[in-house]
Amino acid sequence: MCAREHLPALRPRTTAAVAGLAAVVAAGYAWWATGARSFSTAAEIAVGIPVALAFLAALANRDAGPVQRLSLSRVAPWVVLVIVAVALESVALGLGGRSRAVPSLSTVIDQALGWHVGRFALFVLWLAAAVWPLRRGMRRQGSPR
Repeated sequence: MCAREHLPALRPRTTAAVAGLAAVVAAGYAWWATGARSFSTAAEIAVGIPVALAFLAALANRDAGPVQRLSLSRVAPWVVLVIVAVALESVALGLGGRSRAVPSLSTVIDQALGWHVGRFALFVLWLAAAVWPLRRGMRRQGSPR
C-alpha cells in the first residue's frame, strides 16, 4: 500500500500554486547558490542540499510500481544525441579546443560559468534534471502532479 493513498487529491489550482511557489523558491535558491565562491564550504553545502533532497525523494518513491522496459525507439534519440555531442567535442578538441568556429562544449560551458546569470541558468537546469524523473515516479504512483 502506498503511503499517499489516504491523502485527498489536490485541486488543480492548488497544485499549480504549489508548483509555482516551488519554482520561485528553487530560483531564489539557485541565485543564492551560484553566488557562492567556487569550492567554498557554502558552495559545497549549496550543491549538497539538492542532492540530499533528491536522494530522499528517490527513496520515498522507490515503490513507484513496475519500471517500463526500455526499447530501442525510446532510447535511440538519446543515443544519437550523445554520439553527436561526443563527435562535436572531439572535433573541437582536435582543432585545439579554443576554436571560435567549432567551440567545444567545455569551452561554451566555461564561458557561461564566467557570469552569475550563466551559472544560475545551468544550476536551474541541473535542478530541473533532478526533479523530472522524480515527478515521473510520482505520477506512476497515481499521486497528483
